[in-house]
Amino acid sequence: MDTLLDTAPCGFLSVGDDGWIGLVNHTLQAWLGYTREELQGKHIDTILPAASRIFYQTHFFPLLTIQGHVEEVYFPVRHKDGRDIPMLVNAARRERGGAVAYDLVFMPMQQRDQYENEILRAKAAAEEARRTKEEAYADLEAFAYSVSHDLRSPLATIRIFAEYILKDYLDRLDSRTQEGLRYIIESASEMSKMTEDILTYSRTSASTLELGPVPLENVVARAAEQLRTEFAGRDLQLDLEKPLPGVHAQPTLLAQVVANLLTNAVKFVAPGVTPRVKVWAERRPHPQPIIRLWIEDNGIGIAPDDQERIFRLFERGYTKNKYAGTGIGLAIVRRGIERMGGRVGLESTLGAGSRFWVELPESESSDVDRS
Repeated sequence: MDTLLDTAPCGFLSVGDDGWIGLVNHTLQAWLGYTREELQGKHIDTILPAASRIFYQTHFFPLLTIQGHVEEVYFPVRHKDGRDIPMLVNAARRERGGAVAYDLVFMPMQQRDQYENEILRAKAAAEEARRTKEEAYADLEAFAYSVSHDLRSPLATIRIFAEYILKDYLDRLDSRTQEGLRYIIESASEMSKMTEDILTYSRTSASTLELGPVPLENVVARAAEQLRTEFAGRDLQLDLEKPLPGVHAQPTLLAQVVANLLTNAVKFVAPGVTPRVKVWAERRPHPQPIIRLWIEDNGIGIAPDDQERIFRLFERGYTKNKYAGTGIGLAIVRRGIERMGGRVGLESTLGAGSRFWVELPESESSDVDRS
């Protein structure tokens, strides 16, 4: 045996048809605690525990004889002191010197076992961290729901009385008091919107949703009308391509999703720029036909690093200090669509607008072809 094979960083053993060891390298000897003389000329059973002997005779050797090779087989061998050492074995059947030889290459698995155990521990730690995070989010949602529910009535009372004072006592109030009342009304309205969004988000966690055919055209048309009313002073240009097909969804939740997307399409347009929003739908062939609804705007766009993050609860893009918002609307969109069995995504270029899309199964009653 040459020096290179004798000192290779893997164990080597060659046996004949009868299982007697012809060659063994120094590396394997050292791993097993034997001298060359103690192994060479002995039967391979010398280094095999009982289970490995049975495996060798019934599976390993017959497979090696038929195939001519065996790759990455788990094969424990026995140390001279009686310890079992887990090995990974590759073997090949060869013709050498006019006789058949079976060459086996061994690699210990202790280090591999250690790495696998480390991976399993890391995976378990990650799972625990995920569960902890989910529990924390669940607690946060429950707390937010409770607070939002309890705030609705006081906020409505504050807004109503502020509006009443401002309307009925306008001529008795100085400009500073009028400005303060308007600020109270605006703040109460914003907080009311936030509480409604939180309640809507929490409701999307309901264990069951009653899904059915929903005329997408009606949902979009109603949301568009509300949008025109809300942004009446901004000369909104809305291009709604008709007809729109029907989808399989929950009508109230879908209406909230569409309203949130349309509102964002107008809200995040730079001041002084006329908002232009385009809405259309297309059918995408799948095992079940899917409808993709597109909502395109001419807004400020979304940075690549923000495009996934903005769908998370209470997360917002880089514009958070310039535009009003709570970071709930798009979280409602994603959770709502996913709860209805769909997907949501976007295409955006910073400074050049965005195109949001939602996908839902097509309603079986839909007869509109947008392909």
